[in-house]
Amino acid sequence: MGKSWHEHAEYDPDADAIYVYLRDARPVKTVAIDDFRNIDYDGEGRVVGVEFLDVSGGIDLHDVPFAHRVGQLISDLNLGIRVFA
Repeated sequence: MGKSWHEHAEYDPDADAIYVYLRDARPVKTVAIDDFRNIDYDGEGRVVGVEFLDVSGGIDLHDVPFAHRVGQLISDLNLGIRVFA
């Protein structure tokens, strides 16, 4: 039996980026909040995930959907990256 899907975050050190997976669905639309934050949506307009770029300088959760949960998932990575709300 395969591994079950769950919400999680992944860090890519080469890109200095974090992607937070919130829903097991294929994104069909990406909306940029700014140059460092993108939100992916499925075909029904539900948030699939959030991408953060240049994270070593900190992560801004202002205007990010499900900010509290996203912050928790980022903290679970134990990277010591500052998160701003």
